[in-house]
Amino acid sequence: MKIRQYHHQDLNEIIELFQQTVYCINKKDYSSMQIDAWINTTSKEIRSSKWHKEFTKNFTYVAEKKGEIVGFIDMTTKGYLDRLYVHSQFQRMGIASQLLRKIEAIVCEYSLSEIRTDASITALPFFEEKGFIVITKQNVDIRGIQLTNYQMIKKFV
Repeated sequence: MKIRQYHHQDLNEIIELFQQTVYCINKKDYSSMQIDAWINTTSKEIRSSKWHKEFTKNFTYVAEKKGEIVGFIDMTTKGYLDRLYVHSQFQRMGIASQLLRKIEAIVCEYSLSEIRTDASITALPFFEEKGFIVITKQNVDIRGIQLTNYQMIKKFV
C-alpha cells in the first residue's frame, strides 16, 4: 500500500468510498435516517466542488492499494482533521493509522500544537486509542436530523 497526495482525478472515487463506508460501517451506530442525512447533506455536484476546493487547500492524502483508493484523510492548515475514511473492505488493516501518522508528521513539520476533529461514534475508539481526548459530546443537526459526534483534540508538545 502507498500513501500519496490527493489528485483531482481521485475525487469521484473518494466520494464513492465516503458514501459506501458511511452506509456499511457507521450503520452500527447511527439509524438509517441519520445515515441518509449524513450522506445526502448536499448533492454530489455540490459535494464534488466543495471537497475539491477543500482538498486542494488542505493537507490531503489517499491510501492506494493495487491502484484502488482504500482510504483518505484531510486536515486544514490550522490542524482541523476534517475527514478520515477507510473503505469498508479494508477496515482493521492499519490504513487509518498510516494516514493519521502522515498527518501527524505534517503537524510536526509545520510546528502545529494540536489536531482537532469531530469524530463519529464509530470512530471514537480509534481516535482515543491514538491519543485524542474528548472535549465534548455534541448533537449536530443535519437537515432536521440529530447526529451525535465528539469534538476531540490531540496536543503535540
